Amino acid sequence: MKDVSHALTKCLRHSAILPTDVKGWAFLTDVSFALWKDHREYSNFFRYHQPSEAELMLAMELDLRRDRFQCTVLGKGFFQHNVMVRAVQGHSGRIGTKIKNDLAFTRVREVECLNHYTKMKYLRTIIWKSGPGLGAWRHTQEER
Repeated sequence: MKDVSHALTKCLRHSAILPTDVKGWAFLTDVSFALWKDHREYSNFFRYHQPSEAELMLAMELDLRRDRFQCTVLGKGFFQHNVMVRAVQGHSGRIGTKIKNDLAFTRVREVECLNHYTKMKYLRTIIWKSGPGLGAWRHTQEER
């Protein structure tokens, strides 16, 4: 299930074929199709097997402690195009350019503590003065 969760996250954040709205939401039915159709991009596990919505929901459930997904159900019952899902952060490519931040996220003006998780190899691009930095950090520093 770990591989399914990773493929699901990658698809929701970076897919070139997944239809999403301006808030990054996609129907789980469409995510299933995108994982199968573009299996070389995500996992050869899906080469001969289009994942069911139940399998994708289990992968999200088992990944709960990581807070990578938001999921909602539009109506009662279990049918196609009823479950919507989105990745909470890290969008890029076609999905990233389509997202309208003011609609997708709530602006936070003040926080006591902010954590950003990344790989060590990217650390210099985030916190060193020579790197581009995080958008909010850079904005806060410029105001001082």
